[in-house]
Amino acid sequence: MAEDFFEIFNTPIGIHLFSKNYFDVGTTAMLKFHKLCRDGDFSETNLVPLATVAAINIAFATELAIKGIYLHCTGKFVDKKIGHQLETIFSLLPKPIQEEIKVKTNASKRKKFISISLSGGNFKHISDYKKDTPDFERNLDIHNNSFLIFRYLFEHRNSSKQIIHFDFDFMNSFTQNVIIKLNKIIQSKTFTSSQSPA
Repeated sequence: MAEDFFEIFNTPIGIHLFSKNYFDVGTTAMLKFHKLCRDGDFSETNLVPLATVAAINIAFATELAIKGIYLHCTGKFVDKKIGHQLETIFSLLPKPIQEEIKVKTNASKRKKFISISLSGGNFKHISDYKKDTPDFERNLDIHNNSFLIFRYLFEHRNSSKQIIHFDFDFMNSFTQNVIIKLNKIIQSKTFTSSQSPA
């Protein structure tokens, strides 16, 4: 039974299931966070835990979906030494797939979700999304280690030198497009659960 479980979940199909579920959890927390901000409830006690849960799950969903695409394209898992670095993992994908996701992310209509920044141990919310959205590469660089940073947020809270930022608008769009691409790959049926990674 255990072998059957891993045979399914160590494929792009299984990775897609995990990625989509992490994204759903993250999106639910993000929407609650967004509502609290819009309602004017800026209590750090309410906002930081919700924003953290949202950021962790969305970042991890993105990572898994990118790794699922990589597994499909190469038949191999991403080297564990790379860890959770989104920018590095994304750069391993074939250039046409990178470009497709980049173009679709940039073209996505932004929903003006609130971004957050933590600086010097103080929480700040950014309620007005800037019209001049930073380019794709800059955003990817900003969120490169989001999973680890927000997962271990308590270790960074007292740092006055580090600014911790999560742009829910960009990451929501980027993650959706990566998951959609992985799903299209699965639907193409060019990879089946009977094929095991090398």
